[in-house]
Amino acid sequence: MRLRASRPQLKRDPLGGSAIPGEATVPSLKSPLRRSRSNRMIAGVVGGLAKYFAIDPTLARVLYVIASIVSAAFPGILVYLVLWAIVPEGD
Repeated sequence: MRLRASRPQLKRDPLGGSAIPGEATVPSLKSPLRRSRSNRMIAGVVGGLAKYFAIDPTLARVLYVIASIVSAAFPGILVYLVLWAIVPEGD
């Protein structure tokens, strides 16, 4: 006979507030990824990513361009076009 270690069941607080006593909780999910209407240079993709990850939009643009240039495995223009097509525009 095998014995299994019991794991606590993960539950969310229905009101999104503090943890329910005696139970493990799952952190609340972030808002969905949306293209930015206010921080856009072309289509707002990087501005939306910056808002999603809570970083400065200018820093996000610089990091995106550097990652696109330095990495051969990260085709920046192609990824940007795909994200432009699939990420909905924000409010």
